[in-house]
Amino acid sequence: MTRSTLGNQRPIIVGVTPARGGSKGVPRKNIRPICEKPLIAWTIEAAKSSRFLSRYVVSTEDAEISEVVRKYGAEVIARLPSLATDEATTLSVLQHVLEEVPADIIVLLQATSPVRDADLIDRCIQRFLDSGADSLATGFICKYVEYGKNESRRQDIPGFFYDDGNVYVIKADLLRKGDRFGQRIERILLDPEQSVEIDNEFDFWLAEQVLRRRQGLIQTKPLMIQRTHDKQVYLAQDRYEKPKELSKLLMSLVRQSGGLRPGEVVGDVGCAAGEFLYYLRQQFPSARYHGFDVVPELIDKARTKVPGVEFEVNSVLEKSLMPAASLDVCFLVGVLPIFDEFEPTFENLLHWTKPGGRIYVATLLNPYPMDVWVTYRLADDPIHEHRETGWNMFSKRSVSRYLDTAVGSGKYTFTRFEMPFDLPPDPKDPVRTWTFLDREGRRLITNGLSLICNMEVLEIRP
Repeated sequence: MTRSTLGNQRPIIVGVTPARGGSKGVPRKNIRPICEKPLIAWTIEAAKSSRFLSRYVVSTEDAEISEVVRKYGAEVIARLPSLATDEATTLSVLQHVLEEVPADIIVLLQATSPVRDADLIDRCIQRFLDSGADSLATGFICKYVEYGKNESRRQDIPGFFYDDGNVYVIKADLLRKGDRFGQRIERILLDPEQSVEIDNEFDFWLAEQVLRRRQGLIQTKPLMIQRTHDKQVYLAQDRYEKPKELSKLLMSLVRQSGGLRPGEVVGDVGCAAGEFLYYLRQQFPSARYHGFDVVPELIDKARTKVPGVEFEVNSVLEKSLMPAASLDVCFLVGVLPIFDEFEPTFENLLHWTKPGGRIYVATLLNPYPMDVWVTYRLADDPIHEHRETGWNMFSKRSVSRYLDTAVGSGKYTFTRFEMPFDLPPDPKDPVRTWTFLDREGRRLITNGLSLICNMEVLEIRP
């Protein structure tokens, strides 16, 4: 737990989900199945996975909802009948909960936002504690204007922040006084997918599509897309005693941030054959190192070449890879361009890294405001359906927008990597990068895909 606005003692943070039985827009929606689970179960599971919530309760007057809530391991607060009417307010429900449950901070988690996960809950609580706010809400910028009242282009309308019902964090003392907002309000912007809130049948259908896509139940990319290039390269090369220039830049940034202290837990996710961990361990032998990669042959080589490091076959997309807040420093080097979306990877990195820790992501980034997806096929590939990936470039704007919400605008930096010498093309491997000089004499990196490869190191301090 980081700095609290409630003094030096750890605050009591209670999550609350109101769930009455008489919902109107979608009858009985709180326990209606969505992706093989009752709607409310998605919120219960997210709340129970939060590392900040001291306690989590569901307020309901409905016996069937109570049974479902208890089945999924949550506590029920019996709601008064007078608080289960159409006229009852959320404020009055929260005040009733506070009569039953001691709390310093209330986190309101409505069951109608099933896309919300534990990481979002924890990010909101962390931002609330760090900011010293009275209340916090998630939402988006709404640019709706009544027809006939505005002739401006949509992009010229300033809009306003609209809370999306996902997460609210509020000082309990304010609620006891009948105030949900206070003087200092913190806002967290979410993308449209995260802001799905169920008020009608279409919303229900939309939320189900988002959840199914996240579960991988909706196919979103061709089956023949693969990534085989890295395995061939890293099994063949031996750079343990000759670290790459990118590794040297990473080492420089690590030293600038204080190095790696004895006993600190360091993870390299996508470690390949462990060359970078070998370099780190030479410089900081007293830290504790873990390496992960999805290619078993690379992990076997790493175990042989880099003793004293714990290696495991696993993926950055597997959240159970490490416990929450277990890493002091986390590295992801050259892995992100494999994926079509960067958010799941970043969510896991933030999940594994302790508050106050550091995350280093070395990756291709587009300085222009466009996200670029790349697949290719060798001209002589006998299988026409084959496609290789690994060179996607997300824009710095998209990454910055995500991090502004996830950790705050002052908690990350970009450092551009510049190759200090010329690299010639490899005639046997046109996918490998080489350098050329532009008209101003700058050394640029390219490859056989005709890409300009802008490599940067992103340092995140959650």
